[in-house]
Amino acid sequence: MQISRRLAEWVTAPREKDWVNTVDRSKTKSAVFLRRTVPHGLCLLALFCITSCRPFFKREVSSAALAVEGSAEKTVAGHTSRLTTNEWLLPGAKVTTSRDSRLDLMLLPGILVQLEGGTEIEITRLRFARNGDETLHPMKAREASIRLLHGTLFVVIGQSQMRSRIFIQTPAGDLTAFDLRTFKIAVNGNRTRAMSARGKIHFKPAGGRPPMNLSAGYFSEWPSNETEPRAASQSDAATQAEVLQILRIEKRLVRLQKDFGFGFAPWK
Repeated sequence: MQISRRLAEWVTAPREKDWVNTVDRSKTKSAVFLRRTVPHGLCLLALFCITSCRPFFKREVSSAALAVEGSAEKTVAGHTSRLTTNEWLLPGAKVTTSRDSRLDLMLLPGILVQLEGGTEIEITRLRFARNGDETLHPMKAREASIRLLHGTLFVVIGQSQMRSRIFIQTPAGDLTAFDLRTFKIAVNGNRTRAMSARGKIHFKPAGGRPPMNLSAGYFSEWPSNETEPRAASQSDAATQAEVLQILRIEKRLVRLQKDFGFGFAPWK
């Protein structure tokens, strides 16, 4: 009886070899688990690093003179000199056109302006920003800010994958426009007049007056007590002809930019 009990205990007791095999099997399963999961974890970690630490920069850049007809001057740090075609202009420069002259500028690729004779502007900021890797996150932005001191300015903002915006400061208030906008803005003394030929532009008058949106074919003047823009189609023939003039200048500016080439590097 005692021998039978000992035999039963010996049979049911775990053997050393069986215990080793159990440990080996556990090690094998752990190794397989690690071999299968670690690469995926590393991939997720790398993707997290790429998406959360993507490059971001904002860079002050320069504009280019596409064409000069007549006479134009630039003033930089108090020094005035003649402005010529294909010349670069940095933020802080003041640009003036003589009477019966014309100047075409590429503030940034896709943001084009034409200065009529007797116009003066100051380029306050030209910025090119990128948030993301070129292939994974090609989100970009371009922004231009200028002061229109006096004279007439035609502005064209083309379509692009970039988010484009222009700010124009005038004595009567500030104008803001985004992609696919074409318009005209003029300053004569303390009065400002704007007309849109393509897209909607936004004007915020000085002195706390209510802001105004101008759709294509509408115009307004400031200072004014008007709260809504006027339609060019309901105005005189000269006002209606302005819309066609703005669209003709748009075609000309786009052609000049195309002739200038695609190698434009605004940070030169």
